[in-house]
Amino acid sequence: MTTLLRDNLNRVSDLLAGHDWANEQMNELWAAAQLESAVLLRLSPQRTVLRLSSHGKEWVLKIFHPMRKSTALRQIFRACPATREKALLEAYDKDCIAAIEIVHAGLSFLARPWVDALDLANALSISPEKTAKCAARYFASFFEKGWLDLDPSAQDYLYLPMEDALIPIDLGHAQRHGDCIPASGRHGFFLRILSSLPDDGPGARALANSCSPLCGASPAELLEGSRQLRNNRFRHRSFRCLRSCSDFRPSNDGGHQALVEKKGRSLSTSKRSLVEHQNKTVTKTWLLKRWTRHLAKTFGQSQAKRSFRMLYLLELHGIPAARPLAWSPTPHAGELTCAFVNGTHANPNDLTSLARHLAATHRAGLGNRDPKMSNFILTENGPVLIDADGVRDRMSRPARDLGRLLAEAQADSPAEEMLIHTYLGAVSSALPLESEAQRNYFIGEAQEFANAFRRRLLQGKDNQ
Repeated sequence: MTTLLRDNLNRVSDLLAGHDWANEQMNELWAAAQLESAVLLRLSPQRTVLRLSSHGKEWVLKIFHPMRKSTALRQIFRACPATREKALLEAYDKDCIAAIEIVHAGLSFLARPWVDALDLANALSISPEKTAKCAARYFASFFEKGWLDLDPSAQDYLYLPMEDALIPIDLGHAQRHGDCIPASGRHGFFLRILSSLPDDGPGARALANSCSPLCGASPAELLEGSRQLRNNRFRHRSFRCLRSCSDFRPSNDGGHQALVEKKGRSLSTSKRSLVEHQNKTVTKTWLLKRWTRHLAKTFGQSQAKRSFRMLYLLELHGIPAARPLAWSPTPHAGELTCAFVNGTHANPNDLTSLARHLAATHRAGLGNRDPKMSNFILTENGPVLIDADGVRDRMSRPARDLGRLLAEAQADSPAEEMLIHTYLGAVSSALPLESEAQRNYFIGEAQEFANAFRRRLLQGKDNQ
């Protein structure tokens, strides 16, 4: 049982002190929720969603326990979340059996039978065309009834293959908007749905093709808009690693997550950092000059804190990188602890895979100013980034990033040409390189940066 789940259940128990259950079945489900057999589905400081068994049946139990100070005020103008979601479920699915228990404005329960089916995201990956057509029919009827989900996700809908039907499982943000939803509202809805799917996958393309007539936008426009929305959402979400949430907790030393014992085997030492390995973790300590430390402290962004967030942002995008475990402030510039990546250091034979990694970074709207070989570990699944000092949450100068990678190969060599070809083939539509002139200009700019980096390397200057 995770710490946050235990904290949530303990807090709910305190809020239930002296409560007389109106629904005996809900009382039994709450008792089952506290057993180790309960399966956690979703978790946050605001709600807990569990799958559990009671009297031989499988149930989904949602516990709404918001901690926001505005909760009491919001309940004056709208019903509690359990009441709203039950009404929406029954309005759309007359066969849906849902029960609620309202303790007070800050605590309510919703229970419904468990449905054994694939969510929309997984179903699209298995049978894209069939699932996409079914989803389009469902969303069309949803709009015609005047319903609109303001925060939809592909994980909020289940696909039933035998019935070829879609059912909602989370309508917490759904609202009624008149008799029919206009095209602008539908367009925003589909952008959010598509942004919850893997970028440019077969399922996303099939869903964009099927839903395009419903909103008046072309499939290409939907995919490009969803890509930008996905990048912005992940960029915003990456800040959650710097606060208390379901995945991260503050530590006593002012950082996040408790750090492991720092003494271990030294992996590398330089004027700027010390890297140590112990058991299954790696700790990096930045050794910056006094004026640099003072500047970082003034602006509230240490190297450790920023790298911690950048690694988590890469994780959200599904880009292979070392898993961040903790960061902590130090008298220098902080310490960062990551999971140890088992593999070998990248070599010149792996440069094409590094080019694809850089292209994936740019497709995500991110930058990497330092994609050199020593910052990657080669695993059986490909290269994994282990140093995020050069990662930026916005792609500002992609030609410069590519130039730093090209500097690892000899100038005007077949290896350099192969790197450029691989990168351009993988970066797809993330860069405006539609014409031959644009491509040539971009390549020339990257090669100029590469030559500048090569000169710096000859001078012994290996920085970003």
